[in-house]
This record gives sequence, structure tokens and C-alpha cells, in this order.
Amino acid sequence: MAIRFLLPLAILFFSFFLPGCAVYEPLKNEMLSKEISFPLPSHAIQWWKQFHDPELNRAIEVALQNNLDLLSAKSTILQTEYTLMNSRTSFYPAVDLSLGASHSIDHTSKNISHSNDTSLSLQSSYELDFWGHINTLSNAALHNYKAKQFDYQTMYITLSSDFVTAWYTLSYLEESKTLLKERLKLAEDEVFLLKKRYLFQKAKQVDILSQQSEIKQIESELLSLEYQIHSYKNILNLFMGEKYKTFSFKPIKKLPKKLPKTALKIPAKVLFKRPDIRAAYEALKTEDSFSAAAVTAQYPRFSISSSFKNSELSKLFDEWYLSLISSFFTPLFDAGKLENDANLAIEKRNASLLQFKKALLKSSFEVSDALKALQTQKQLYGIIKEQLKIDQKKEYAYHMSYLHGTEDFKRYLDAKSALRATKEREISVRLELIKAYITLSRVTASGWSTVQQEEKK
Repeated sequence: MAIRFLLPLAILFFSFFLPGCAVYEPLKNEMLSKEISFPLPSHAIQWWKQFHDPELNRAIEVALQNNLDLLSAKSTILQTEYTLMNSRTSFYPAVDLSLGASHSIDHTSKNISHSNDTSLSLQSSYELDFWGHINTLSNAALHNYKAKQFDYQTMYITLSSDFVTAWYTLSYLEESKTLLKERLKLAEDEVFLLKKRYLFQKAKQVDILSQQSEIKQIESELLSLEYQIHSYKNILNLFMGEKYKTFSFKPIKKLPKKLPKTALKIPAKVLFKRPDIRAAYEALKTEDSFSAAAVTAQYPRFSISSSFKNSELSKLFDEWYLSLISSFFTPLFDAGKLENDANLAIEKRNASLLQFKKALLKSSFEVSDALKALQTQKQLYGIIKEQLKIDQKKEYAYHMSYLHGTEDFKRYLDAKSALRATKEREISVRLELIKAYITLSRVTASGWSTVQQEEKK
């Protein structure tokens, strides 16, 4: 009796589970060998360490671990991973089990009768993937999964460069604030000296008024800087996510003057390391798989289904019903819907190809612009440093001439204003030079140290 019960189950297993596994296992092994468990770049190249700023290193590590946008991107990756897992279930047969039980009471004027009914049903279905339709849909899910991972890496690089930019912008503002305070102290001392000279008729009232006006101008600039510093601190706190409530950071008060060395040339193959390029390529392969699936959807389909039924569990081993059904389905007339779907998918694939080409072209221009900007900023910074030396000598000469009464105060004031403007410009150009380094790191997506390693290879 047990053999009679196991027979239909064995037929179900060998008819459906084994064919499904035979088709799926080789493909499963092939797919697992294609970076299914693609690592997230928690250990990405830390290019910012070349600025030798320990406080920056500490802050950015915390920010990249707790940034809400990055955490959301990780969630998106998990969503696409579940979609990929769902796409693979089509390689297995679908099996459904249903149990039913009922109790009825028949009441007449003479007696009451009770009856119980039970039933068991086991159904299975499986579609043979002759044309690779299921396989191409699974490949599309795989490529989309990889694309989302590369999107995460792109966001990782963008956020790190934005964080470092904001960090050193805050340092620039702090250095500008220090410079303004020094100017304010010098201006107040100058007013004090002018008032003393005025008593001895060696200075004019208008000189005192001009310097007092300069003090008010500096005070207004200080207020504006205070607001900007507050704003950039909030920008950095936003990078921290919820961690900003417990994490404190102290950016340096001055921009670094010792900057990293960079490669003069960047090989074209570095562009293919950029995650946005690789994401565009995976998006292209995704659309390519979808277009193949849309084409195969026009072909005939062949599926097998079986069912095992028993209407009374008490007679499970004696009375049961087994059916095996094979079905063939082919579209005959749909007013061109499937063909239109295929053409639509092909055009989407062509559009994705054009976007990939555009991304390659754009990335090459970005690297070219970054190198040119870095070269230009280096030259400009060198000029500004030479100009600063000249203006310092000029201001000192005018100051000494004014003290000896051989030069007008207005000429000395103009020289001092020119020196102040040059100092402020030197800080501004230094910030732009640092930004140029950051931009080069972002567009190469790996840091210039890796670029140099690529050149050596």
C-alpha cells in the first residue's frame, strides 16, 4: 500500500523537479561565478588621506558609514537582490499543495445525519525554456543588480568629494575670519595712532574717518563669514546623518599648503574603473537582455503540469488520481502587440547604448578638464604667491614713508588695501587649487595614486 502511495509522488518528482534542476544548476553555477556577491566599497581607496589631515580622515569615515543617502542606496541594492532571487525561481517547477475538509449536517423531521468530507490535492507546473526567455529575464535582473551596486559606488565617490570640498571650504572661511580679525586689530590700532598724530597736526580728520569706515566694513564682513561658517557646519552635519548628535569634529583653521602630487597623464583605461561608466554598461546589458526576452516572447512555449488528487484521506492509499498534462502555446494573432513590444525593447536598448557612449565621451572630457584646471590653478597659485611678496614689500615701503612724512596717508591706505586683497585672493586661489585636486580624484574615481600605479603597469 505504501508503494502505491509513493508511486505518484515519485512520478511528480522525476517528471518535474529533476528536469527543472537539470536546467537550473548549470546556469546557477555560471551566474554565481559572475560576481553575484559583489562587495560594496566599504574599503574604497581613501584618496583624501593624501592631504595628511587626521581630523578629516576621522570625520569622513564616520560620515560615509552613517550618511542617509548611502544607507538608502544600500537598501536599493537589497531590493534589486530580492528581484534577482525572484527571477531565478522561474527555473524551478511551481508546486502547490491544498488540503480541504468539510462537515455537514442533514436534519430531517425523523433524524439527523452527519457527514465529513476531506480532500488532498498536489499540483505542479513547469515551463521548458527552449528559447532562453526565462534565462534572459534572469540575466536582466542580474545586470540591474550590478548596476545598482555601481550606482552606490558612484554615490560613495561623489559624497566623499563633496564632504572634502565642504570641509576645506569651512577651513577657508575660518582662515578668512582669522585674516579679517587681524585686519580689524590693525585698523583699530591705526585709528589710535591717527588720533595721536592728529593732536600734533600730523594727520587729518578725513584719515581717521576713512579708517573708522574701514573698521565698520570689516565688522560687516565678519558677520557674513560667521553665517557662512554656521551654514557649512550644518552641511557637514548633514553628511553625518543621525551621528551628528554625538560626533564632534574640528576642521583645521587654515587651508593646507602642502598638497599631493598628481600624475601628468591619465591612461584611457582608467575611465573604465569609474563606477558610473560601469553602471551605464550594466544598464546597457540589462536592456539588451530585456530586448532578447521580448523577441523570444513571440516564440511558442511548451509547459508540463501534473496533479495528484484524493477525495477522501481515509482512502489515501487506495483511491487517488494522477494526471500529467503537456501544453503547447503559441501566439497567432495579437494585432502586432508582441512585435511592438520587441521593437520597443530594441529601441530602449539602442537608447541605452547611446547613453553609454555619451557617458564615455563625457567622462573623457571631465578628466581632460580636471587636468587642465589643476594645471591652471597651480600656475595661478604660483603667480599669486609672487604678487603677495611684491605687495608686502610695497605696503612696508609706503608705511615707512608715511611715518617719515614723505608720503600721503591715502597712498599708504591704498597699498595696505591692495595687500589685504592679495592675501584674500591667495587664500581663495589655494581653495580652488584644493578643489581641483578633489575634482581630479572624483573624475578618476580612484585617486591619483592609483592612476600613477596604472601608468607604471
